[in-house]
Amino acid sequence: MLIALDQFFLKKNMKYPVLFSLIQHFGPIPETEWEALENVSTIKTVPKNTKTLQIGEMATDIGMIITGSVRFYYQDEEGKEFNHAFMFEGSLFSGYPSLVTKKPSRFCIETMEETTYLCIPWHEFEKFYDRHPSWDRLGRKVLEWNYLNKMEREALLLVGNAYSKYQRALELYPQLKERIPQYHLASFIGITPSALNRILKKKT
Repeated sequence: MLIALDQFFLKKNMKYPVLFSLIQHFGPIPETEWEALENVSTIKTVPKNTKTLQIGEMATDIGMIITGSVRFYYQDEEGKEFNHAFMFEGSLFSGYPSLVTKKPSRFCIETMEETTYLCIPWHEFEKFYDRHPSWDRLGRKVLEWNYLNKMEREALLLVGNAYSKYQRALELYPQLKERIPQYHLASFIGITPSALNRILKKKT
């Protein structure tokens, strides 16, 4: 009981205990380490369709979503958008290639709903890798997750018909069906919105 009370009071001192609980699926982070991260972070709430990273812009932060969602997309010379990934509550998002290479981002990150997230300056977050092994483990787990997600994304585009791609997309992101417009989902699986509409009509 004393241990439980200690944990209760520690979490009571946290600014963002819900996010702390969500992030544990990447691996355990000590509460004292999390509180140290909170001290160099800020909370941002932005409306739907806010670009948190523009194409051609240098990335400077990473985010942890508390509520809401974001999409990653590329854009061709004619302005056509191609959705690459979606992130929801408990996810970390950033223009990671830009952060590492120090080059402008080739993709855009945009909110799909009003989104509240913990914003951490990259130069501050890098210091945490040397503070405690849990941060190094977190970084490795995120990279592993991103690699697996990339492989799933490639398989989704290369294998199967439009309907199987639609089903697989919903398996990867169950939230898609209820929370984002169909045209975003169509772009993600590489078909037109009208083709997706025909799939949905056949399904019903």
